Amino acid sequence: RLNILGVSVSKQRMSRMWRNVFYCGLISHKFLDGDVIEGNHEPMVSRETFLKVQNIINLQVQGYTVTRNVPERPLNDSLFCYLCGAKLTGYKASGKTTHYYKCNKCSGVSINAVTSARMKNRTGAHELFIDLLKSYRLEEKYVDLFKLQMETFIDTTTQSNKNEEATLKQQLTKLRNEREILEERYAFGKIEQDIFIKFATKLDDQICEIESKFSIPEKDISNLKSNLNKAVDFTQNVSKYWASGSINQRQRIQKLVFPEGLVIDTEKRQYRTSKVNTLFSVKRSFSNNKKSIKKGLPIKSDEESFVVAGVGLEPTTFGL
Repeated sequence: RLNILGVSVSKQRMSRMWRNVFYCGLISHKFLDGDVIEGNHEPMVSRETFLKVQNIINLQVQGYTVTRNVPERPLNDSLFCYLCGAKLTGYKASGKTTHYYKCNKCSGVSINAVTSARMKNRTGAHELFIDLLKSYRLEEKYVDLFKLQMETFIDTTTQSNKNEEATLKQQLTKLRNEREILEERYAFGKIEQDIFIKFATKLDDQICEIESKFSIPEKDISNLKSNLNKAVDFTQNVSKYWASGSINQRQRIQKLVFPEGLVIDTEKRQYRTSKVNTLFSVKRSFSNNKKSIKKGLPIKSDEESFVVAGVGLEPTTFGL
C-alpha cells in the first residue's frame, strides 16, 4: 500500500517504527538509563494499539535464525551458489537440530550441513568438504618422491633467481655509469639543462626500479626445505585437522586451501574448485601424472607437469 502511494519504506525501518514507544506518547533514550518516561508530545496511536502490535510482532516466527560464527556451520563465508554466484547463508531451522546452507537469491538451492542418519543418500556439505580435502592426499609411496621433486624445484628456482640477480647488478652498474657521464657532460656545459633533466630522470627511474628488486629479502633455503617438509605433512592430514579443529581453525584451513572460496552444486552435491593453494594443486598434478605414467599414458606438456609449480610457493604459510 505504501509503494502504491509513492512512499518507499524498507521492512526493517517499518519494524523499528512499530517498536518505537515514541509513537504512543512515551520517550525512551539512552541518556535515561533504560527508563521510559511520559512525553509532552501528542501520541499517534493509543497504548492499547501499540501493545497489540507488539504482541503480534513477538508471536511471529521467521522459520530460521541466521548467525555467522557458529561451530556447526564453519563453511559460512566460504560457499557460493552454483547458479548465481552469491554467497550461501548458514541457518538452523526453528524447532529442529539440523543446520543448512542456502542461497537467498535462488529458490531450492540449499544443502544440509551434515549427513543425517535418516537420509544418508543426501551427503552433507561438511562430509563433501572432507572428501574434497582427502582428494589432495598422496599415496604414502609417493610422499618422499614428491618432497624430493619440490626440493629440486626450489633449488632450480633459487639458481634462476641468482642468475637474474647477477644480470640486474650488471644493468645497475651500466645505468649508474651512464648517469655519472651525463652529470659530467652537464657540469662542463656540453649539454643543456632541459636535456640533462630529461635523460637524468629517465635513468633515475630505471635505477630505482632495479634497486627495488634487491629490497626483497632472500629466503633461507635450509629453512624453506624444512618448512616444505612440515607443509607436505600437513597437507597429507589436512582433512583430519579440519574435522577435529575448532571453528577458527577450520576457517583458517578453508581460507588457506581455497582462498577464494568454493562453488557448491547442491543438486549434484559436488564442489567446483577454482583457485587452490599452490602446494595442494601441485600435489594433485603430481598424483595424476604418476597414475598416467603407471598406466603408460603420456603427460600432455611440461606446463601440466608437477615440476612446474608456478610462483608463490610459500610452505611457511601452512603453519596453524
